[in-house]
Amino acid sequence: MGISILILLLLLVICPVLIGTLVIRFLKSDKESILLAYVSGLIGMLMMFQIIALPIIFLHWKFHVLAYAWGIAVSALSGISVLVGIINGQFVSIFHETIRQMKKMDFRIIIAIGLILMQMGFVGYFQHIDDDDATYIGTAVTTWSTDTMYKYSHNTGKEFGGYPARHMLAPFPIFIASVAKLSQMHPTILAHTFLPMILIGFTYCVFFLIGKEIWKNDWSKIGIFMLFVCALNLFGYQSVYTTSTFLLVRIWQGKAVLANVILPLLLCLFIRIVKQKESLMEWFLIFNTMVAATLVSSMGVVLAPVVLGSFVLFYAVFNKKFITLVKTIVCCIPCVICGILYLLIK
Repeated sequence: MGISILILLLLLVICPVLIGTLVIRFLKSDKESILLAYVSGLIGMLMMFQIIALPIIFLHWKFHVLAYAWGIAVSALSGISVLVGIINGQFVSIFHETIRQMKKMDFRIIIAIGLILMQMGFVGYFQHIDDDDATYIGTAVTTWSTDTMYKYSHNTGKEFGGYPARHMLAPFPIFIASVAKLSQMHPTILAHTFLPMILIGFTYCVFFLIGKEIWKNDWSKIGIFMLFVCALNLFGYQSVYTTSTFLLVRIWQGKAVLANVILPLLLCLFIRIVKQKESLMEWFLIFNTMVAATLVSSMGVVLAPVVLGSFVLFYAVFNKKFITLVKTIVCCIPCVICGILYLLIK
């Protein structure tokens, strides 16, 4: 188990930072932000998985081909990042900037970090049984144990009579199975113990970036914002349908990732676009996020374009920048493709 945990940390913590540094070096600002590197890298890994997964699923290739292909792609980009970072000294700059920012931390930020770690610990230590796991975890375990993808029903074990279109176009359970295979960990243990801790941390990284974009380097206001977000999540169990419930009760399910990570990240990137005057790399990050939205949930095919469109439409019309609408349409192409595929094979 110790080796599995180390591999998991390497795959979902270290590699995202390495891959993200390849992206943020082309940004106009925050080129040395380790949190932005992590968020950009992990979203990029989700995007790569979706692009690799869909053709392999439709070709009925074995599951291990997908897992290893994605693992090789992640390893290759991480290796390139190490070489580039050593050559241009980017890692040293990021390290010094991280230390400099940590010295400026307000006590409110420290309290918020403590609350976040507490939430991660609770979710990792305690157990929650969710009825939807019959589908999400059932699919991951079936994939992991049979080395096939969407060939056998996760409920009965019988072969599917056709394509389960709604599930196979958003193969987040296959992503869980792939991480489990690469880390040599059972999918159920991964999904109910370690993955929620990582995804909760990922969620709060996104909200921290939102706070940083709004208040820049005013650490006291960012700290208050993060405490407010923590309070909303800790006391947000008003029903089983709130985003807070999804975050702390079943974040390992794709729709929870959509609500807590993907949609808030679109808001964060939109704010950056407004402030950075539409940097091309910011649009690249939005494109990656839109592809990731199609991976985590079939609802992302509709909700992600609606959310992005609602942001951009007002901005484009108000500022008379209609080229922004064209860029938005390009970013929505992955969602359109998945929507068309669903209509063709359902």
